Amino acid sequence: MELICQLHSHITSSTSDHKTIQLIPGDQVEIVAAHDNGNLEIGLTKKTYLALFKQCHLYWHSKDSRSPTLDTYLMTLGYMVTTNENTTIIALHDTVTAQLYQEHGEEFLLREIDIISTYLSSRLKKINKSSSLWSLMKRYTVLIAEKYPDVLKTVVLRAWQSCQVHFANYYAANYLKWCFQVGILHREALETLQQLCHKNLRDVSLWNLQYEALLSVGGLRSQYSINEHNRLAKDSKYWSVQPRTPILAIDDPEWVRSEIIRQFEWLLQIECSIRTPYVTLINAEERIGGEADGLLDLASNKSSSVRKEIGSTNGSEGSVTVKRMEFCQVLETLWHLEAKGR
Repeated sequence: MELICQLHSHITSSTSDHKTIQLIPGDQVEIVAAHDNGNLEIGLTKKTYLALFKQCHLYWHSKDSRSPTLDTYLMTLGYMVTTNENTTIIALHDTVTAQLYQEHGEEFLLREIDIISTYLSSRLKKINKSSSLWSLMKRYTVLIAEKYPDVLKTVVLRAWQSCQVHFANYYAANYLKWCFQVGILHREALETLQQLCHKNLRDVSLWNLQYEALLSVGGLRSQYSINEHNRLAKDSKYWSVQPRTPILAIDDPEWVRSEIIRQFEWLLQIECSIRTPYVTLINAEERIGGEADGLLDLASNKSSSVRKEIGSTNGSEGSVTVKRMEFCQVLETLWHLEAKGR
C-alpha cells in the first residue's frame, strides 16, 4: 500500500492549515505534493487514484485486513479517500483508530483528525460531500472543542474551505450549523460566514447557514444538536467530555435584529437581484419574534427610489437599466412571498 503511505506522509508531515487534495492531468502513477503560499497542494492523476484504490482493495481481501494494525488503518484511509459512503470500511476504521489510540496516544488521534479534515476540504466532490465523514468529524469536534482549540480552529478553517471549493455544499454547511448550535462557534465565526455570503450571493447553503448562525450567536442552543453532542460525548472512545446545556430562548434578540437589518441594508445597497438572501433574513427576523414589515418597508422604499432614478433617465442606460429593473422586481416579489407565507 505504497500510495496511501505516501499520502499519509504528505498530509501529516506538513504544518499547513490549508491542505488540498485534487485530481491532476497526466499519466504518471505518483503523488505530487508542493507548498504554494503556505498551502499544501496534493495532486493525484486518475491513474494514481485508481492504483491507490487497487492497493487498498487487495489488502482488504487479504487474511490480515481485519486485524487492528497500522496497515489496516492505512487501508481504511485509502478506501475513505477513493470510495463514497463505504459504511463497512468506516466502521472498521473507527474501531481500529480507537484501538491504535490506546497504543499510540493522543498524538495519533490528532494526526487522524488532520487527515480526515484534509479529506473533507479536498476537491474530490464525493469525498468532500461524504455525510459519513462529516459525522465522523462531529465526533472528533466534540473531543477537541475544549481540549485542543488550535486544532479546532484548523478543522473549522477547512470546513469553510470545503464550502468554497464546492458550491452549495450542504454537508459542510450542516456541520458548521451544528457547531454554531451547540455553542462551539461564536461571533468571530459569524463574521467569517458573512464575508463568504457576500462573495456568494447565490449559495443557498451559506445563506441558510447564516440564518441559523444568527440565532445561535444570539444565544439560542438547539435541543436536538445539544442532545447529539452529549450523546457523542457519552459514547466517546477516547477521553471524557463535559455535556452541554440547551438554551431554548434567544438572550439578545436586539443584537440579532440589528445584524439582520445590517445585512438586509447591505443587500439593498449593492442592489442584489437574488431572492434567497432576502428571504433567509426575513425568516430570521420572524424566528426571533419580529415582524417582517420593517424589512419589507426598506425593500419597498428602495424599489421606489430605484424606479424613480430609472424613470429620470428614460431607460437610456441600456443593460444597467435592465439589471436594476430585475432588482426592483425581486424586491417586489418579497411582498407576495410574505402574503403567501413563502
